[in-house]
Amino acid sequence: MLHVERYVTLVPLPSREILEPSHYPSFTLLWQSVAHVRLALEAVQQSAKQGLYPQTWVDTTGCPFSYVVASLLYTCTVVAYVHYPMISTDMISMVQQRDAGFNNDAVIAASSTKSTAKYIYYRLFATAYSFVGKYCTDVAMVNSTWTFNHIKKLWGKAPTIVYPPCGAMREYMEFSLEDREPIVLSVSQFRPEKNQRLQLQSFQVLLTKYRDKMTTKFSDFRLVLLGSCRNTDDEARVEALKELAKESGIADRVDFVVNASFAELKRHLAKSSIGLHTMYNEHFGISNVEMMAAGMLVVANNSGGPKVDIVKPETGCLALTADEYADKLLALLEKSPTESIEMRSAARKSSLRFSDEAFGEQFLVTMRRILGLVNCGSEHIKSA
Repeated sequence: MLHVERYVTLVPLPSREILEPSHYPSFTLLWQSVAHVRLALEAVQQSAKQGLYPQTWVDTTGCPFSYVVASLLYTCTVVAYVHYPMISTDMISMVQQRDAGFNNDAVIAASSTKSTAKYIYYRLFATAYSFVGKYCTDVAMVNSTWTFNHIKKLWGKAPTIVYPPCGAMREYMEFSLEDREPIVLSVSQFRPEKNQRLQLQSFQVLLTKYRDKMTTKFSDFRLVLLGSCRNTDDEARVEALKELAKESGIADRVDFVVNASFAELKRHLAKSSIGLHTMYNEHFGISNVEMMAAGMLVVANNSGGPKVDIVKPETGCLALTADEYADKLLALLEKSPTESIEMRSAARKSSLRFSDEAFGEQFLVTMRRILGLVNCGSEHIKSA
């Protein structure tokens, strides 16, 4: 437990809500950038009311255009910890190739004129994003190799990779590696990019492609989708997923656990055999780390952070299509108890790379370069 009350002052920002993308159905990136500037000005003004005047500006929430205020107006040293680039080369490529997706509506993808206009908009925005990253940051950190590659290309500088912390890892590591129940567990919010539809499709393929084994040897194997809903759109998405499960003929072997408590999440992590992740090009994929720390065998999407940083052949599997997911799930089911324990143990050990302690050490090493704090950790944070 950390005791930092003497060294930390919390300054509420009443206008925080203006960052939410739901406020800007059109030109979302542009209006969010304006919101970054407004919120940065508010942050400085609110701090000044308490006699606090920033010298170092650390952004961990993804507000890159706040750097303009911090660097150019207030001459702060700017430190950026980037979870996900505000715009990526993948997003630009998707628009250029007129591929429909989460960030490119099918209506726009179907129109040559609209696609061209959006492509120009994205290119101009990428130029502005590159400017603030290149000229308004003194230190840049990123949470994964995937993000590193994008930021290096966009900002023209090589950031430092500092993997994010998995706060509950110590609790998860107490779970037994043995006697797991025949459950494949998905842990993610019910957002469109998490692609729970692919999870249902993969499970259906598993049950049909390997019908004999799944109705005899593995007849009690179930899929559990555990996650939270942020709003009515997410709630509607859950209902649509339930309907898809019914239409696919797998509803009797699929469970939905919505808005579970932390205690309920821990119970599922402790008893499930396999973890399932299907988001394409996720920048990091911390749910995979949590499942590995909990001693689960994981099947993650063969892209982004899970592919490059987290899942290795000895700690889990990777897949892209429903067929691939089905094959990997069966392969994990058919492992002997000894093989399963070995992989669970290797996965848990590998997850230590993403502990709170590892994050703290790497973060402080990077911060010392600009703050000159030789004993930064011991002098400024007391732990018990």
